[in-house]
Amino acid sequence: MTDAIVNRRNVLSATSSVAFIGLAGCTSGDSSGNSNEDSEEANENSGTELTDIVTIEDHEWRGATLLELKVRNLTSDTIDLVQVEADVYVDDERINNAYTNISSLPGETVETSEIRFTESYDRDPCEADRYELVPNFYYQNEDYEIRMEYEFNPDFCE
Repeated sequence: MTDAIVNRRNVLSATSSVAFIGLAGCTSGDSSGNSNEDSEEANENSGTELTDIVTIEDHEWRGATLLELKVRNLTSDTIDLVQVEADVYVDDERINNAYTNISSLPGETVETSEIRFTESYDRDPCEADRYELVPNFYYQNEDYEIRMEYEFNPDFCE
């Protein structure tokens, strides 16, 4: 009978530990008392859009392999790294892509950068009908990315 009591105590002790650990996990939160799930929801629903922070003011094709763009930081903070990807399409087929990085973009400034398509196109670039610019960056503990689509109508194809 003594063995049965010891085994029962071990089971009760293990069960209590598991229940306590499970309860601790349910009540964990940040210093404001919000649970981790609430914090994640608040970040996702903060209402801040990428275009409230960074905008592409202007861009222009300079031949089939060079796209020049002007990126403005709308905040007063320096953004460590802004990457802008460009994807060129014929219908739904991506025929080329490239990107540029802008390091340490100071607050309230515009920087001009170039996207160079160094690899050859999979098809004739003059067949392209659209392209997308995809700026992305990390700012105040949030990742931002947006796809912006444009009609592809370069002057060099005429």
